[in-house]
Formats: sequence, structure tokens, C-alpha cells
Amino acid sequence: MLGLFQESKSPLTINDGVLEKCDKNALSVEIPDGVQKIGSSAFQDCSLLKEIVIPNSVKEISFWAFDNCVSLKSVVIGSGVEEISDTAFFRCTSLEKIESKSPNFIVEGGCLIDKKSKALLTTQKGSVCVSSSVRKISDRYSLSNCSEITFEQGGKITAIPVYLNMKAKEEVYKALRAEVAKNKAKKQKLSDVASSAVGAVLSVLLEQAGLKDSQNVEVLEIKEERTHHICITAEPSGIELRLLDSRINSWKKTLPEFLKAVASGASFEELLKTAKEQKLEIAGEKARRFH
Repeated sequence: MLGLFQESKSPLTINDGVLEKCDKNALSVEIPDGVQKIGSSAFQDCSLLKEIVIPNSVKEISFWAFDNCVSLKSVVIGSGVEEISDTAFFRCTSLEKIESKSPNFIVEGGCLIDKKSKALLTTQKGSVCVSSSVRKISDRYSLSNCSEITFEQGGKITAIPVYLNMKAKEEVYKALRAEVAKNKAKKQKLSDVASSAVGAVLSVLLEQAGLKDSQNVEVLEIKEERTHHICITAEPSGIELRLLDSRINSWKKTLPEFLKAVASGASFEELLKTAKEQKLEIAGEKARRFH
């Protein structure tokens, strides 16, 4: 009868703040606050787990930490997490929800993104959309969970991890390969434009933002001022930027963020705010050409 009052054994093995192992037959677990690291392969092959909440005390989620947790549907990443391995959620093919409370990682379009490196670490299952803020796919395992992938306008990914084609689904690999080819062509095209050919540079930037033929965007060359003006229709009137030809190398880096806001349908107030944040010169808060 004494056995009825014995405390059940925890399925977790924890040593010096490191969660080293979980019983593969565990149906559910609660990671205690105070754990600082999810060790390598700690939950590997725990095929019955359906959700995991990473406490705020955890700073690192190591290699293969949740590899092949095929029933895992929900992951909440605690606010203290500073490092996540790009293989941490490999083969989590049922993952429907990824939530991050950490300031170091964001979730956009079903993708977990490292804010500092701007690298895509992993995705949820099904269809995902890669934000234009993503600069690279972290590893050959990063796209193993999704079955369909699309990309926002203005993407910057120009490389494919080695052997990704062996880990990602064929359609996902094909879509990424097409995106990379497109971005490489745009990058090459822009780098080939002479610094003095300001109009050509603007044409490429508008094309990258998907605004090349937009009726709401007009580019004007002011030869006597050695400037180009870009005029945007935005309620209630519009906004006009003055781009000095001599400062092309500066605004070539900052203008894309403004054009991204234009393409997203941002309001006049939002465009004005973005222009100021990017330190673009506003010719008039109410563009004179739209009076």
C-alpha cells in the first residue's frame, strides 16, 4: 500500500541546470523553471509529446533537442532564450504553432527567425511565407517541416545550404531555388548599374519592390538640381522624396525599406514615419505634385 503514496518519477534527467534527457515514452512534460539549457538530443524521438513550453530560465536550445518529435504541435519559446540550434526542431512534422517570447527570435509567416543573423531556423508544417527580412536559410534542415513555401516581395536570400535538397521536400527546394536565382539576378543587375545612372538604380529598386509599373509611383529627374524625386500617392495627398544624385550610395541602402512600406499599402502617416526613420529627405509632407 505504501507504493500508492510514492511520488512518481520525473521523465526528465536534469544535471547542473542542463536538461539532458527525457523518457521517450513521456506523454507530457513540464520543464521546471531553473533549467538553463536543453541539451543535445534531449527530447529526440519523444514521439508522444504534443506540446512544449520552454521556461524563461532557458538560455540555449541545443542541437537535435526535439529532433523527430513527430507528434509535437505547439512550441512556446521562453523570454530568456538566446541561442537555438538550426537542427533543434528537425523532423517536427506536426508542428502547427511556434510562439516566441524571446526578443532574440521572431515568428513570421510560420517561420522561426533569428533576429540578429536574420536567418530562418525552422518552420511549422504545411505552407509558410518567408519574410523579406530573412537574409539566409540557416541550415539544410531548416525547411524540413514545411510542404509549401512562398516569399515576400523584396527577398534577399541568395544562397542555398548544401544538401538542403536532401532534407526538404522537392517542391520546397524548387521554390527556394527559383527565389535564389531571382534574387541573384536582381543583385547582379543592381551592382552592374553605374553609380551615375541614378534613374537606372531607381528602376531596379522599384522592380525589386514590385512597384515598377505602379500608377501610384512616379520618378522625376530634376537635372538643374542634380536630384531625382520619387512621388507616392498616399491619402490624403501624397509624399515626395528628394534624392540627391551625389548621395546615391546612401539612399540606395535606405530607400528599399520605404518602398517596401509603399508596396504593403502603408498609410500616409506610416510612410512619413518610415521616411524619417530611414533619414530620407522629404520634399514636402504634402507633395506639391499632388496638390
